[in-house]
Amino acid sequence: ISDSIALYPRLIDAGASLLTIHGRTRHQKGQLTGKVDWNAIKQVVDALGCRIPIIANGGISSMDDVRACIAQTGVRGVMSSEGVLEYPALFMETNVATTEGKRTGPSRVTLAREYLELDLKFPNNCGGQGSGLKCAKTHLQHFLYADLQPFPEARTAMHESHSNEDMVKVCDLIEKNYGEKYDKSGEELGWYNRHRCEKEGETKLDFKQVELDEDFGGCFGGMLGENAECGGGDY
Repeated sequence: ISDSIALYPRLIDAGASLLTIHGRTRHQKGQLTGKVDWNAIKQVVDALGCRIPIIANGGISSMDDVRACIAQTGVRGVMSSEGVLEYPALFMETNVATTEGKRTGPSRVTLAREYLELDLKFPNNCGGQGSGLKCAKTHLQHFLYADLQPFPEARTAMHESHSNEDMVKVCDLIEKNYGEKYDKSGEELGWYNRHRCEKEGETKLDFKQVELDEDFGGCFGGMLGENAECGGGDY
């Protein structure tokens, strides 16, 4: 973190108006993700928060996490990336202490259906997206990760989807598998938590997962720039 803090003033001097700091190093990814280090973000706030706003990233899965992060680090704001990719309604008061951890926001399938409606209205192969169906499948597999795990038939249908209509049928199949008595209150983040641990130094190298298809892995890797060269400090 010391190397990173030495770099940041140069960014500010060059004109940066705010900094977003992720609480993990560049080596913490995949099954080595481990626990986020909000104390590292606090060190940046203590050193440079008087000059520009510092935004925290990492470890945000609910509004309770937002409040805890701000209290612990003193940041001016919080962003979420992977958590919001899986559950865009993350910043609602859902899955928090006041709801007893229950999901009171929209269900995963409801969000998936809303996304597919928007996908028809605003085609994702327009406006510079350029990835068309791959982009839509990537988002659907984020939303429905926890629902695809127990149902091989639904995973196969997702993999073989070639249109918006096919993906709507995946949602239909998931709902059919759950039945009419499905209770969304038990939903929680699944894809976001697949590599994350609560204990310092713990990783999930032995965590069993269903492999992603090539469309999902390749498209998502491009979204997060996994092939980009890393430089500068760790954080």
